[in-house]
Amino acid sequence: MSRHHDQIKNDPRYKAWRAGVLERAGHACEACGSDSDLTADHVTPLDAGGEPFDPDNGRCLCRPCNSRKGNRVNIRTNYYSTRYLTHL
Repeated sequence: MSRHHDQIKNDPRYKAWRAGVLERAGHACEACGSDSDLTADHVTPLDAGGEPFDPDNGRCLCRPCNSRKGNRVNIRTNYYSTRYLTHL
């Protein structure tokens, strides 16, 4: 993780953004429905110009689903949440 990412993750706005993303998703992974090991994922990664604190650039993913997504933009998968529902 870059120094820029570290600075963002230590920003109080990030903590509020993360809490909001998890709350909006009902504390469940939007890809598989898991309720454990949750992360707040940037839909458009910061390295690709994604806004760090924009609620619309966030979704709740469990760590395994986030790892599969990686640093890619708009990866297509079967999302659990109808908000991000896409099909292969």
